Amino acid sequence: MRDILTTGFAKQKARELSQRIRDGREDLYQLLDIITENEYPASAKAAYVLRTIADDDHKSVINHISFLTAQLREVTITGARRDLLKCIYDVDKEQGIPVDHQGEVMDVCFERLMDPKSATAERYYSMFILASLSKIYPEISNELVAAIEVNLPNETTNFVQNAHKIIASINARS
Repeated sequence: MRDILTTGFAKQKARELSQRIRDGREDLYQLLDIITENEYPASAKAAYVLRTIADDDHKSVINHISFLTAQLREVTITGARRDLLKCIYDVDKEQGIPVDHQGEVMDVCFERLMDPKSATAERYYSMFILASLSKIYPEISNELVAAIEVNLPNETTNFVQNAHKIIASINARS
């Protein structure tokens, strides 16, 4: 699998590999192991394949939420962290994060959102995941608004527009 990830990798290869994993012809755990190695480019490409799997079938990654959140603290490759957050975002959007993982997801998303070294995409997905969780845990709403507002001066236009929508939604619930 490592050879597939490191030679001539493109979106089409990611789709093919994700389909092979979903069909059981390749091992998902081998892909997860490559992510944990934290080696560029293999780890970033493995995370992208996992993201592709989650895009197509979020249920195939839902059992790996703990792994995803743990790796968000360990992996130093920005693209890999972005894709891991996108997997969590897809699970949350489609069926919600399982209750027993909501706390750890919340913690890691606040870490990413508050870290000025995090890429915009990492903060973006973290913000949306936390906004969703704030509907379940309204007590985090004030902290979320404060975390978002701290980031606004240095963010992209798209981030700022979505941040204002989330803040307005939270304020409307208060």
